[in-house]
Amino acid sequence: MVAELSLHSPPVFRRYLAGGSDTLGLSAPAGVVVAAVGIMLPELTMALSIFRGTAPTAMSWPAAPIATATALLLAAIVARWLGSRLGATAGLTLLTSADFLMPGRDAWSDLAFCLVVTAALGAVALGIAAGRLPTIERRWPRWIFYSATGVALLLVGPVGPALIGAVCVLFLLVSGDPRAARFFFDPVGLGLLGLCGVVWMFWMPAVVSSGTVEGAVSFAALIDQIAVAGLPWTPVALLALVVGLRQGHYATPIWRLIGCWLIGPPVVALLISIPPKTVIVTVLPPLAVLGAAGLSSLAIWHRRRRLTAR
Repeated sequence: MVAELSLHSPPVFRRYLAGGSDTLGLSAPAGVVVAAVGIMLPELTMALSIFRGTAPTAMSWPAAPIATATALLLAAIVARWLGSRLGATAGLTLLTSADFLMPGRDAWSDLAFCLVVTAALGAVALGIAAGRLPTIERRWPRWIFYSATGVALLLVGPVGPALIGAVCVLFLLVSGDPRAARFFFDPVGLGLLGLCGVVWMFWMPAVVSSGTVEGAVSFAALIDQIAVAGLPWTPVALLALVVGLRQGHYATPIWRLIGCWLIGPPVVALLISIPPKTVIVTVLPPLAVLGAAGLSSLAIWHRRRRLTAR
């Protein structure tokens, strides 16, 4: 069955190689669907808690709008290369993952960090993964990248830029184009990040008091928690990973970035002590993209089997 699956149709294949003409390609109907599910997210989490027989705990405000904004942003980024349908599926997959449906006590801060990570790496995608060559002439993706990285610093401390930076360094290593590094040399962007660093120095006691070392777990336990957080879509994400490796999709810029996004943060967790929740919310967006690709592949395979059976 794996040999029959495909992560793309031919038009989409051309799109994620060349980058497409639009900055963000999410259609209005697809965006409305993702937003509608995001609006209903508190009700979904309440229903899930009642179904599980636990105390009624729903995703509270402002967590639900932040989750919706993250899903819409991810959907728009994915839609640019893989089509609006797959982009909307990625947003819905993210919203309906276990970590979003069963939020913890500090759901709003975790989701806010997930949002800024998605914004930062989405800016990287638009800046240096938009096509066969880096689009280094655009400056606004760099400013978005550094602004989002600065907010990540304010939210979780230096761990935030470290996780984002690990993805970027890994992507530069696998991209094979040294010109892509020029994206990160922007005086305005670096100034914005430096300003956030100054603000964080005054905010540092509050961040340190939250405790980062005591929340660390082993690498195996971290991988298990990531897999659980991505349920029920983790199996189809693994299927998409197998299909992508077999068919060589790792050679395309956008899939390389998604792979680096998924691998980089756990690697950083091997080197420094990071709360597992911080790593999990960092890798949930690329895991959702793989889940959406797996669902799309299964749908294409099922449709082909039905046509063949006729």
